[in-house]
Amino acid sequence: MFTMLFVLVIGQLYGQEQEKEKPANVYSEGATAVRSRISTVQFSRNFTKLFNEKFPDRIVPHERCIVFYFVIDADGTASHIEVIRSDFNEEYNVHFLQFIDKVTMNAWVPASFKGQKVQKDYTLKVRVGE
Repeated sequence: MFTMLFVLVIGQLYGQEQEKEKPANVYSEGATAVRSRISTVQFSRNFTKLFNEKFPDRIVPHERCIVFYFVIDADGTASHIEVIRSDFNEEYNVHFLQFIDKVTMNAWVPASFKGQKVQKDYTLKVRVGE
């Protein structure tokens, strides 16, 4: 009886150790997440540049954030773009959708699962201002 209990406890401990060895960024074996060819800092710089060109008379005195939701298709294009949170008035959202489309064009490496490129949703936070 004691031997069986000992074997079960050791087996469970060994199984837990194996689970801990998995890298933290792997959420499913054989899957890779969407990634960008451009850093989020560069996205924000490019976005701010477009904002300043479009609205030269509207100075942003402090940093503001806009959060976008979109889908990265298997071919790497962004679709279904939405502003899900913004520190700006809603009147800017139409312009922001145009800006993010320009800023993110050809920037995405699609997600994959077991070697096949797949469609995946993505959320991006962009900072505007100084």
